[in-house]
Amino acid sequence: MATTKVKAGGLADNAVTVTKLPDSSITNVKLNNSSITINGSDVSLGGSVTVGETKPTVANVAQTIAPDTAITINITGTNFVAIPQVQFVKSDTGAITNANTVSLTNATTLSVNVTLALGNYFVRVENPDGNAGRSSNNIITTSTSPSFSTNAGSLGTVAGDFSGAVATVAASSDSAITFSETTNVLTNSSEANCSLNSNTGAITTTDFGGSSTTPTTYNFTLRATDQEAQTVDRTFSLTSSYSYSADFLIIAGGGGGGYDRGGGGGAGGYLNSYNSESSGGNSSSLSSLTLTGNGTYTITVGNGGAGGVLSTNGVNGINSSLSGTGITQLTAIGGGGGGLGGFNGSSGGSGGGGGYQNTSGASGTSLQGFTGGYGVTSGNRAGGGGGAGQAGNPNVGGTDQITQGGNGLSSSITGSAITRAGGGGGNLELGSPPNGGSGGAGNGGGEGFAATAATANTGSGGGGGSGGGGSSTNNGFAGGSGVVILRMATTNYSGNTTGSPTVSTSGSDTILVYNASGTYTG
Repeated sequence: MATTKVKAGGLADNAVTVTKLPDSSITNVKLNNSSITINGSDVSLGGSVTVGETKPTVANVAQTIAPDTAITINITGTNFVAIPQVQFVKSDTGAITNANTVSLTNATTLSVNVTLALGNYFVRVENPDGNAGRSSNNIITTSTSPSFSTNAGSLGTVAGDFSGAVATVAASSDSAITFSETTNVLTNSSEANCSLNSNTGAITTTDFGGSSTTPTTYNFTLRATDQEAQTVDRTFSLTSSYSYSADFLIIAGGGGGGYDRGGGGGAGGYLNSYNSESSGGNSSSLSSLTLTGNGTYTITVGNGGAGGVLSTNGVNGINSSLSGTGITQLTAIGGGGGGLGGFNGSSGGSGGGGGYQNTSGASGTSLQGFTGGYGVTSGNRAGGGGGAGQAGNPNVGGTDQITQGGNGLSSSITGSAITRAGGGGGNLELGSPPNGGSGGAGNGGGEGFAATAATANTGSGGGGGSGGGGSSTNNGFAGGSGVVILRMATTNYSGNTTGSPTVSTSGSDTILVYNASGTYTG
């Protein structure tokens, strides 16, 4: 039979199989070009064929700004195969950082955990078969987030209507920072009425608090933003203050009376600014205080001095004082103790009276009180303690027959007239008990009767101890504790106190009576 070609139409499907063809029976020479088609494409014989290539592409990352700590990000692209190798190539140095972990979500998404140093990075993905793709540009930047270096909370107290620099906030980052307010308080003309410099963080104002006339705390939130658009927020506050006038009466603790025919205790120092009333020692009324809204003021109320026992002088009273924001401390000096028989009295706000037997009364403090009276041998008479309004007897009165303490002073700062800070009476051997001065002072002792203590919270002096036959006790008696009183317009009163002062009103004013130490915040 003649050799003829076998046409394809003469072969049944699957008639020619690999097992029916000897090795190398079909060669390129025996086949025409383009006679083989793979996946719809003609293949030129003599060329090469690669089957199954999966070259990935990197399109983007879900987070273009990353912190310089471990972070998990999503990478999007195409042709991802489990599990590819993911690398981050630093654009300026070419340094490569491998991912900590890689998880294949699908062929277009990878979840990658990585820790990167500061800088800009390309992203490279390599499939297991060695095919790889890299992003065409820097698609991730590692940056330190901004951090405020100014502590949260109060930036201070600013006088209402103030014009000028108020405060400055600061923050740091690896790039330039700008500041802004996320609230509408600081820069609101109806609120704090301030301006914020976005570059420096400086806060200024032309009229702090705007139209407000009452102390106010303004709470607001500022944001620091770096060049990578990372942000951090922090809450601050500024408080406005407004000054107002307040009157005061400050009285120190009175001195105790001396032992055994002792002198009377001197009254505590007396400082008064109310309604042109006198201060102690025949001094003029003092100037009112200017208090600052939100300012804090400390009130100290001095105790009275103990009476003399076992051959001792009476003990001086303790100072009372008022101090705080924007004012010079005011201090009333404790009253001087009365002298033991045969001894001089002690100096103080008002001086203590001398014990019997030609002794001297002690001096008072200028602008606060008077001197104590002297003692004489005749009749075992001791001197009365000095009062805020008068020296102790017998220095006044024109006679040595009385030994009463000097009178105190009256004030209507509480709304009614009350006399305080009288000197204690000194010993009188014969006759009726010598009176303490007006204002709650203790009486002096004598033969057959004991001295008495001063009334609490008057700052008056205690009575001098008895002596001579038939006396009930030779001890001196204690001075009265002091008091501090504030009076201000009710519209200015804050209501913020400690120490439990007694609060009352008189007309349009509020009065605070401190019988013990405490504070007032304006």
